[in-house]
Amino acid sequence: MRTLVLLAHPDMPSSRGNAMLAAAAHDTDGVTVHDLYTAYPDGKLDIATEQELAEAHDLIVFQFPLHWYSTPPILKQWQDEVLTFGWAYDPTGTGGSGLALKGKTLACALTTGAPESEYEAEGWNSHSVVDFLLPIAGTAGFLEMQWLEPWVLYAVWALSDDDLAEAAASYQEWLTTS
Repeated sequence: MRTLVLLAHPDMPSSRGNAMLAAAAHDTDGVTVHDLYTAYPDGKLDIATEQELAEAHDLIVFQFPLHWYSTPPILKQWQDEVLTFGWAYDPTGTGGSGLALKGKTLACALTTGAPESEYEAEGWNSHSVVDFLLPIAGTAGFLEMQWLEPWVLYAVWALSDDDLAEAAASYQEWLTTS
């Protein structure tokens, strides 16, 4: 299986968690890490290149820090601009070329600043992380992709280097067994 990790961290130089996870993904056989902010510092996506990358992989992972209960802007832009009518979907039901990602798998790997207990009905955020990812899960369904439960690293700012290394190993395992 070939896996594409679409890395979307707006400030990677200051990142401990996503940087370590991205490095672990990069060192994993069969995984391509594509840093969207590095590839497109001007914010202008190369749609054809992005579509070719997506087509060449079986599993597409959105890796990002949870920002305001959603993805960083470039990942939303990627969805808006890359997942086009006639390529990614054809809601008319007339067939044709419009299901390029059908049968592939979509997943999210994300970090949060708050502990897991804050992502419960009784927690500060009043919802689970899975609840905040429902638009992405819906996108997977609309595109006839499989949806995987997310891989989440909670309270990343509070983790030691050893904890982060352990999480990176767990992430590598998840990438190879998902």
